[in-house]
Amino acid sequence: MGIIASFTPGKVKAKPVPRIQVLSEDIIRVGRINIKYLDSQHTNKPPVTFKELRAKKVVDSTANVDILWEVSLILHPSRPTWSGLMQSVHKGTYPGKSATVFLSMIDMDPGNPTCVYSTLCYISDLARKNNITPILTFDQPLWYKAMMIVESQPSSSLLKSFVLRLGGLHTQMSLLGSIGHLMAGSGLQELFELVYAENTVKHMLSGKAIVRAIRAHFLVDAALRAILLAKAYDLPVSHVTEDDQPNTDAEESFPQNEDLKEAQGLLKGLLDGTETLDNVLSSESVTRIAQRINHVKDAMVDQRTAKLWIQYLDMVKILQLFIKAERTGNWELHLDAVRKMLPIFAAAGHILYAKSV
Repeated sequence: MGIIASFTPGKVKAKPVPRIQVLSEDIIRVGRINIKYLDSQHTNKPPVTFKELRAKKVVDSTANVDILWEVSLILHPSRPTWSGLMQSVHKGTYPGKSATVFLSMIDMDPGNPTCVYSTLCYISDLARKNNITPILTFDQPLWYKAMMIVESQPSSSLLKSFVLRLGGLHTQMSLLGSIGHLMAGSGLQELFELVYAENTVKHMLSGKAIVRAIRAHFLVDAALRAILLAKAYDLPVSHVTEDDQPNTDAEESFPQNEDLKEAQGLLKGLLDGTETLDNVLSSESVTRIAQRINHVKDAMVDQRTAKLWIQYLDMVKILQLFIKAERTGNWELHLDAVRKMLPIFAAAGHILYAKSV
């Protein structure tokens, strides 16, 4: 079992490490983690009760920025990716750069409950000495074992103060695999193959090639939302030509809608640095554009093909919310995103992640 600790802001200072002759016995003596064995009463898995899951309304404070990017393919063809826009507009103070340190290892099978229990006790002792609440991240198999161990402990146990999280990377991979499974045969694979090689697309749809899969989903998402915006405002879809250059004829016929004109100005201002983020977040025009697009989507619910792709847009939106929550440390948004993943995991047959989430 390997253990890595990360904390923000980082306070670890670089210092030279002298080269010395060290015996394996010396390493064992200073880097040993005490092994604590589980009692027989804690080895039995406690019953898991699924209570009613009440949806808590979580407000995404930066939703207007996402809406601007979603319609940017028509308003401003030369625009950054979703991640690029997110990084360029968020400026100001932040807690500081995180630090990551490697802790001691436990030379046991990581799937052994005794190994997991010893890890929990070791982290608990460190957290008590530093007066912090530990947040532990495990992959799904180890997470489930850790959760069962914590649930079996008495209420007075220090392990009850843990915050156990599913690994964000593997949760994201499971979501991408679920989207690929649910969209099989829809033409999504053929769309991806316009940009990526055929063998690569298979790994993308399974959730393995995670970076490429995210970019591909965002490309398709942007194209679909451009079609919805064009339908909502009677715009020419061919506003961008095949060589990715703005079509001047389309720009001349661009309708003089006040909301679109303001959104276009806000987007250009954000990219140029002349517009503040607060003006975008409080813009009523951007909100009205989103409402108008939602009206178009609602009118298509009776069409089976359109309904499938609208559900695809919703799944990509959940992916965006999850990434945003991970990067900004928004716990409420994280809980909201994983709650929305539940029906996707269940429909795709990812039962283990559905149970753990």
